[in-house]
Amino acid sequence: MAKKRSRGPKPHKFRNKLLLNQWLVSLFGIDPLAEHKVNGKVVRPFHKLAEPIRDPRLEGLDKDNLHFFYHHLGDSPLFSYADPTADFPGFRISRDMLLTYEQNIVRHTQAINEKRHRPIGWKYYQWLTLIFVEIYLDRFFGNREGMLADLNAFVERFNRHWDDYADVPPYNEDDLNKLCMQNATGSGKTLLMHVNLLQYRHYAAKHGKDKELSRVILLTPNERLSEQHITEFRESDISAGSYLQSRGGLFGLAQGLERVDVLEITKLADQEGPNTIATRSLGDQNLLLVDEGHRGMSGKEEGVWFTRRSDLCAKGFTFEYSATFEQAVQASGNADFENSYAKTVVFDYSYRWFYEDGFGKDYQILNLPKSYDDAKSVYLTACLLKFYQQLRIYEEKSSQFEPFNLEKPLWVFVGSSVNAVYIGQMLGTAALAAVAGMFPVVFFFVSLVIGLGSGASVLIGQAWGAIYGQWMPTSGYQMDTSAPCFERFAPGCHEAKKVAACTHGECGPAGVAHGCDHGPGIRVVGIDDRRVQARVGEQPSLGIDIGVD
Repeated sequence: MAKKRSRGPKPHKFRNKLLLNQWLVSLFGIDPLAEHKVNGKVVRPFHKLAEPIRDPRLEGLDKDNLHFFYHHLGDSPLFSYADPTADFPGFRISRDMLLTYEQNIVRHTQAINEKRHRPIGWKYYQWLTLIFVEIYLDRFFGNREGMLADLNAFVERFNRHWDDYADVPPYNEDDLNKLCMQNATGSGKTLLMHVNLLQYRHYAAKHGKDKELSRVILLTPNERLSEQHITEFRESDISAGSYLQSRGGLFGLAQGLERVDVLEITKLADQEGPNTIATRSLGDQNLLLVDEGHRGMSGKEEGVWFTRRSDLCAKGFTFEYSATFEQAVQASGNADFENSYAKTVVFDYSYRWFYEDGFGKDYQILNLPKSYDDAKSVYLTACLLKFYQQLRIYEEKSSQFEPFNLEKPLWVFVGSSVNAVYIGQMLGTAALAAVAGMFPVVFFFVSLVIGLGSGASVLIGQAWGAIYGQWMPTSGYQMDTSAPCFERFAPGCHEAKKVAACTHGECGPAGVAHGCDHGPGIRVVGIDDRRVQARVGEQPSLGIDIGVD
């Protein structure tokens, strides 16, 4: 009988082995390896910690310039008891320590608010993120060896508790030089970055190590994000600028922790060039801030980027920010790489928790019919009306929304490539028509925004002809350029049903439907001199009237 093959220990899910985060939670007297309940419901250990301060009414400062979060967390049972028999190290965060950290956070927040038109106020999860960083940097600069020992004691306990899972290796000295924030997109990572920089400056100066690093470098994915970051830094009264633009000048000189040099990761190279920086020229003793930290974790070229950015802080310190560390490290397929990040994520507020707290967007998934053409005009019209409703409410009630810091509504379309559209074979409006055939959204908005005018026959006729051409590629097109307006029809499908429109009413009376069973056509509903009104859809109830000059 064949011997059953051993499958080995099970791998942990990334979210379940965030050791640094779990260790920090344990410092508040909450055992991260035990089951916890709030109001009879099993919750994560983090939720046990956050429960006293999740109420939005606790946001803001009291008359003594202390966050209400501080008072409610400090007054909670977490600081009134500690289990002396608990099987993990006895170090705890005291009420006095929490007050010190809170005062630091308030001071840093006031610093970045000083020149802002709209002061920053923290949500509970942002405040806890800053508290966690305060605790870490305090131990990192004040008792690094003790923190390393405490972390490894927790790793040992973690592995012993989950003995049927693969062990997570212990910490080493180099693991302590990086902190990662896995916070959802839109949760305020940029502003946290600003305070993290001030936190690092504070503890480095407190322990006489503020002159050890050469410069602060922010790596971004592209120039557009670099510009946004520079603008944000200036609003926070933090000196920052493009390193490439200042290279060779006064601001290009290393200025320690006083200035942030912003640089796109794609500009790092082995050799110096007009638009590239030799990585070695920046040294390896830097404070590195990495936006979109998951970039560079997979793929050959991106792997080179990751190596180069690691070289910049080999003897320094790194803060990395991303909403998707979990997905990125799992995609790498490298267990050691995954474990290295599991040991450095200081705070996890990924989208599932962001949405659970009501900060994410509500969404709805609609299953459209197999033939999208049967529903596209109704679907796009409904989307347009919904978007219009949101815009109108935003404009008319903007003063009521001001306390919530709501931005103007945005309508986003996500599409894939246009490989199937051979635009290069066409010119002008025909190319536009081909794109519309693949992406009805484009044609929908072109019809509404650009207008038909004297080119009405070209735009409608050729666009509809391109669509029909995709349905019946062997039928061919027929174009009568001698007519006052261009006319297209596909033989065998649209005999005597010309797809046409004009600006003078000579090509057909109003009310004549142009379409077939393959999808909605265009119904001319009115012609007035140089104004054409058309309805998309075979029936009036399915379409939308568009008046175009």
